[in-house]
Amino acid sequence: MKLRCPSVAALVLASLLAPVAGAQTTFTIGGRVVYADSNQTADGIRIELQRFSGETINFQFTRPNGEFEFPRLARGSYYVVVNQFGFENIRTAVEISGTDNRGMMLYLARVGGGQRAATATVSVKQLKLGKKAQEAYRKAMEVRYSKKDLRGSLPLFEEAIAQEPDYFEAHYELGLIYMQLELPNAAESALRKAIAASDQTFPKALAALAALLCDLDRYADAEPLARKSVTLDPGVWRTHYELARALFGLGRTDDAEKSLKDAIDRRADYPDLYLLAANIHMRRNDLPALVKAFDKYLELAPNSPSSGSVREMKSKVEKQISDAKSTTKEGARP
Repeated sequence: MKLRCPSVAALVLASLLAPVAGAQTTFTIGGRVVYADSNQTADGIRIELQRFSGETINFQFTRPNGEFEFPRLARGSYYVVVNQFGFENIRTAVEISGTDNRGMMLYLARVGGGQRAATATVSVKQLKLGKKAQEAYRKAMEVRYSKKDLRGSLPLFEEAIAQEPDYFEAHYELGLIYMQLELPNAAESALRKAIAASDQTFPKALAALAALLCDLDRYADAEPLARKSVTLDPGVWRTHYELARALFGLGRTDDAEKSLKDAIDRRADYPDLYLLAANIHMRRNDLPALVKAFDKYLELAPNSPSSGSVREMKSKVEKQISDAKSTTKEGARP
């Protein structure tokens, strides 16, 4: 019995509140980003605004004074996210209930090791990008995430790449789109271009390609990519998750469990982590642990496309446990 782990899953944790008649109906989230070690303002840092489900709904780059602003937002729950190379990731929850939230202060703390060298390489490439390429990329991201038009964003990303062939983020976004459109060959090509253009210093592209290769059962190809993404960005749960998937596919169950634990320590509310945990327990025939993994998945994603199958498998496993206990009791009778 093999449980396939879907590559993408979302759990909606909060819904938007209805506006009150006569009151302010849209709001603004804003603030400033500074470097924690010097207290200097951080210019050109990418800020993402996400729903609680993890879906990116907008992004922008900080101004020279470190400021950012997301206007025209409905009431609801959001995350403000910063994933900057060479720095600890920031993921701050923001609740908009009836007033603006403009006073956020986000502090970028450097990580140790070789991360700074990778940051410098990528930052130089970003600084050299022309305005036409950046504008095409901005429009492409708006069409893709705000208007939710995957195919409509493709020519805009391609325009950005035509202007700047080494625009690694544009190659990366193309790769993600091709994955969603179930075009694996095109996705692999785009993601490999993103990795090459970033001098193999872009962990998101490495992790995405590892995920694609795991979906294709190419675990031996996926493992070194996932391991590299963990080295570059150890604070992100997905890098550890994709490494765990690759290791599990290679039959290295103990190593996979360690990487999965690292992922859960960083993002315990992501349902698919517990499907992989279920696979691990199933391989070991650890039925009580398997039931616990199913329970956790159903707690987080009770109405997912996989929840019906998970409930059915859980019921069968519980029956196996019950039958085994009954057999043991009967065997112990005098």
